[in-house]
Amino acid sequence: MRNMFDFVMQLLDSRALCMPPDQALITLHADYICGHHANYWKWYLAAQLDLDDAVRTTQNPGLNRLKSVKRQPSKSAAEKSLHGAVYRWRQAMHGMSQYDRLRQIALYLLFWGEAAQVRFAPECRYFIFKCADNYYRLPECQNRIEPVPEGLYLRAVIKPLYQFIRDQGYEIVDGNFVRREKHHVLIIGYNDIYQLFRYPEGIAAIVLNDKTRLVDLPPAQRFMKFDWVDWNRAFFKTCYEKRSFMHLLVDFNRIWVIHISLYWYYMYNTPAIYAQSEPRSLCQP
Repeated sequence: MRNMFDFVMQLLDSRALCMPPDQALITLHADYICGHHANYWKWYLAAQLDLDDAVRTTQNPGLNRLKSVKRQPSKSAAEKSLHGAVYRWRQAMHGMSQYDRLRQIALYLLFWGEAAQVRFAPECRYFIFKCADNYYRLPECQNRIEPVPEGLYLRAVIKPLYQFIRDQGYEIVDGNFVRREKHHVLIIGYNDIYQLFRYPEGIAAIVLNDKTRLVDLPPAQRFMKFDWVDWNRAFFKTCYEKRSFMHLLVDFNRIWVIHISLYWYYMYNTPAIYAQSEPRSLCQP
């Protein structure tokens, strides 16, 4: 954590050369977390986790919307909900202290640096970061005397996800990892993993070993329960890729365009190109 703080300080020093230090920290925090173009902010709204933070209850209306709402909300209601989420987000970000901004940036980069293969599933990293940030704000964490066990993040969070990704593509044969002879359609890959965290229904499918949903726990207590998550029951195949002869038209469309355009050009314009004009007399002016 200290090394990551040093790295963040180097980023701030670089920006502070052309702007005040406070503005450098605000812009850096906006680029990573709260800015309009930050991927974390876009995911936060898409996953409707703003409802979880706004209502402060375990029964998240966004996660249970399919059970309680039978029809799609109107466009005006959806716009009002989105504007309310953006307003609450901006209010929370404007009221944040500089120390919290610095801490969030360091925690975000720290999780990214130790994420291993989970780096290829950014929505999964965002969810882990949010759970850890909520746990840090918990009074139990603030009043904790002894630090959490060393390597908790790697052991309880990254290692189970890494093993799940590894087991999808490899199996152990005679003590060696051998590539599974499985079709791509049957393998749960990175696309399926980060797809789970894009929607409230996917996050609601994450369950613990005792079949308790992770979203039923208070937001601040979810990070310490990652060690009990049953990822084999959470992930499922969502991205299907099928191969057919239509791929010859779709994947090689540029080649077909080149061949057809050249064929059309020389078939219909050949008489005009190679037509012999009348011989011109040498004495004709």
